[in-house]
Amino acid sequence: MGFFSTVYQVCSGTTVFIQLMERRFLRAFLHFFLLVLLLCLILATGHSCIFAPTIRNVCGNLFEQIGGLRFSSSEGIRTLKTPLEKKSYLLDEKLRFDYCPGNTLKEEDIGKWSTPFGVLALDRGFLFWGENYADTGKGTFMMIPMAMDIRQAKDEKFQVGLSGKELREYAEKRFTLKKGEPLLLPERVETAAGLSAQLTVALWLVIFSASFVGIFGLGALIIFFFGVMQFFWSGIDERKLTFPKILVVLIYTSFPAMLIASLYSFFMIPVLSPQMVFFIAFFVYYIAVFRKIRNSLNPPRDTHPEDDF
Repeated sequence: MGFFSTVYQVCSGTTVFIQLMERRFLRAFLHFFLLVLLLCLILATGHSCIFAPTIRNVCGNLFEQIGGLRFSSSEGIRTLKTPLEKKSYLLDEKLRFDYCPGNTLKEEDIGKWSTPFGVLALDRGFLFWGENYADTGKGTFMMIPMAMDIRQAKDEKFQVGLSGKELREYAEKRFTLKKGEPLLLPERVETAAGLSAQLTVALWLVIFSASFVGIFGLGALIIFFFGVMQFFWSGIDERKLTFPKILVVLIYTSFPAMLIASLYSFFMIPVLSPQMVFFIAFFVYYIAVFRKIRNSLNPPRDTHPEDDF
């Protein structure tokens, strides 16, 4: 079976797992990786398309307040209105814009951020950030740096797992313009349409990256944990799967859970996080799958009256 056929089969019922448990681990892992990529593409594209009209609207409102953004080789990025004044705007309940000229960004400012995504405009460029809103990840940031200086841009890399202090230090070190330091930057004035397009692309990248780390990391952790548990849980007298086969079964067991959690993220209820929905769906399907496999490997014995003599 091909990739899409396999995804359809594992979501249709538990019978197919009798055949799937004989597959090689590397093939199952490849299917897992491909599904994670596919879901991340869908999530990033879907959520960014949902937010795109809002981004265009709020960028128009933002530029009415700041007058526009001017790029120069001597000063870097400056607002047309009050260019030396630090500004913060809540563009949407999930997106904020902060303008911090010079060395005006403080760690306490980052601690007050209350949106999952944001844009930080500094002397040398923009930092597009997303905060990990999982229960254990509050205050941990993923960041996409976008330097306006052509020489610096090629050296910037996606950052993961930054604390508020580390984000502030990174911004000061890499994106604050030192006195007398010129930038290789074309002189221009950014429009609301141009900024909204950049924000939409950056949002796509942040969602894709955050989704990949979240889905792949959570999936791998749950699969390994349940794999170890299942290996030592089977009865002594029962026929049981080898550990690699258990992992193969669990990889395919995670497919419906990943699909359900991804779909749920578009209609998310505050009471349950996508991570919790994934765990619940995985656990329910895990019980059904391994009950099917256990009955297949250990069919009930026929008892006859003469066996007692």
